[in-house]
Amino acid sequence: MDRVHWADVNTSTAERIFGKPDIREYADSERREDAWVYLGGEPKTTRLSLIFNAHTGTLLSANWFFRATDSEANLESLAKRYSHLKFDLEHPYENGDVRGPKMLFYSSKDGGVEIAVYKRSKVVSSLSWEIAPSLAPEKRKPTSH
Repeated sequence: MDRVHWADVNTSTAERIFGKPDIREYADSERREDAWVYLGGEPKTTRLSLIFNAHTGTLLSANWFFRATDSEANLESLAKRYSHLKFDLEHPYENGDVRGPKMLFYSSKDGGVEIAVYKRSKVVSSLSWEIAPSLAPEKRKPTSH
């Protein structure tokens, strides 16, 4: 995924690179965002999701989801891979849990990248790229939230 130049990806190139999605549906009731989901492993779980502007085919965001056994799920090694970016911890997302957040979100100030981490285990859940936030129909959180 690191080798993908996300700014150049649209619906045509995504299909060439990743193939047809396992699930494709609109991400919003107004049909402005087209969500592509790629499943993998056993049991089948989401491994990659791409959100496109449904009218232009422009990629808005990409989300790579990990299993605990994936090498990328190690926060320390992922942080080294993206050491050229500065990450800040976002305000903890409560997930409706009165005991506090289950997930922590680290966002880069300069690269449109977010790392979602399980608070207790420190295992990385996902890596998200906001490609063209200015083209999104409205301000929204990355799909990893």
